[in-house]
Amino acid sequence: MWEAVSGVSTRQARVEAAILEACAEILQAMKDPRLGFASVVRVQCTPDMKLARIFVSVLGEEGAPEATLKVLEGARGHVRTELAHRLSLRQMPAIEFKIDRSMAHGDRIARLLRQVHPEPPA
Repeated sequence: MWEAVSGVSTRQARVEAAILEACAEILQAMKDPRLGFASVVRVQCTPDMKLARIFVSVLGEEGAPEATLKVLEGARGHVRTELAHRLSLRQMPAIEFKIDRSMAHGDRIARLLRQVHPEPPA
């Protein structure tokens, strides 16, 4: 089987992209006010396609990501059922939600770099 440079097969990459797009639409359609401002950032499927990890970025107060994750975990069955209806896969992978902290990590690195190398006054 041909594999891309990243080690992810073409089929796996296509399934990840399809899940990302469909899941983003499903989350947008959910009317739960506890969900907050959540957006699907990326999806990683295991090579055997039995599990899909859906990484979600959440904007809001300090506890917002954890509260949103709790809501998403409660709605996992609904989201998986909706995904199965929208995607034509022989077997829908189990889904697992994770908080994507790359934006917060990037902000922290930028702050640390500004502390080490402050910008000269203009």
